[in-house]
Amino acid sequence: PVSSVANKVILQSGDFKDIFNELDNTSECVELLLSPDTPFFQISTAGVAGECQVHILHTSEMVEAFQCTKEIKSRYRYNQIRPAMKPLAVSSKVSIRTDEEGLLCLQFMIQTETKQLCYVEYFCTPVVDEED
Repeated sequence: PVSSVANKVILQSGDFKDIFNELDNTSECVELLLSPDTPFFQISTAGVAGECQVHILHTSEMVEAFQCTKEIKSRYRYNQIRPAMKPLAVSSKVSIRTDEEGLLCLQFMIQTETKQLCYVEYFCTPVVDEED
């Protein structure tokens, strides 16, 4: 697990899946911004189809929990996040956590056929620019 969680958002999985379906999948990177202030939660891509930004207010109905201690903006390779869409498709909730270095943890809550709850965690390291 992410040991020094700086930011955490819990969303309904269906809503998060809809957001990812709207993003430009030709984009090389997905940028996540989590902040205790406006815009709170922003997902951005830039690709062949243009730029796409989705802003999610911390008071939105799709947000079950919102805990942000500081603004953190990180970019992740789209092809590294794409495999996480499989557990997202069968989950009911997703927890999005980042630490201060931008390490992303997506935790999916999945109910099995026997009504047991299980959790799948997917970690993704941020893209580090050479200037950093």
